[in-house]
Amino acid sequence: MSRRRSPMGFVEALARRLGRRDTPPPESPFRYVFIVAYARSGSTMLQQVLASIEGFLATSENADALSGLFFAYQSACTAQHEQSPPLPDDPDDPAARGADRFDPDRYARSLAQAFVDEIVQPAARVRLIGFREARYFDRLDVFDEFVGFLQRAFVPALVVFNKRDPAAVAQSGWWRNYPREPLIAEIERFDRLAAAYAKTRPADTIVVDYEHYAWNASALRPLFTKLGVAFDADTIQKILATPSED
Repeated sequence: MSRRRSPMGFVEALARRLGRRDTPPPESPFRYVFIVAYARSGSTMLQQVLASIEGFLATSENADALSGLFFAYQSACTAQHEQSPPLPDDPDDPAARGADRFDPDRYARSLAQAFVDEIVQPAARVRLIGFREARYFDRLDVFDEFVGFLQRAFVPALVVFNKRDPAAVAQSGWWRNYPREPLIAEIERFDRLAAAYAKTRPADTIVVDYEHYAWNASALRPLFTKLGVAFDADTIQKILATPSED
């Protein structure tokens, strides 16, 4: 007589066959992921790769909206520095502007939360929120301060610096219409600044190179390891094999 499988045993076998698990996916040590890049560097492809992670919300460029938050934060820091000391003894004195009570970091986090709530509006199932922006050439003079602000405001955040061979970028898309040498100089300056910043914060930054991962999905394994999420080489390789807008 054949032995019938119990209903529970059948469900467990089916779950194994479909690759499902009863336990939720592991939690990442990060809530936010910033792709810091320049145009035609492969950042769209990288965004698509990250979007394949379960619970990852990948947002596209936002017209440099985060710079507005950064400048507001800078203004608060400047006000605190310039207007705090000395303070009058009487708090009702018109000269008491209250700058000593500023908490710039708390203000930065409040700005970030408002941005997430009103602009991003993530669903409850979202575990990771990704931001991609390629307008950093306009912020090279305050590069460290700007990237540092993003990690101070959006906590905890991983910054992913995306780079590509400067000569290849200069030959890509509309960049062919720009003067080659100044463009390459800007790209090289970005790459130097990114490498220097990443060296000071190895725990929450990483540099990835389009020239490496575009042809080899395994080059992105360290990024997935840092995020604490599973690395599916076959899925990622299929994404990389699909042409993107950059």
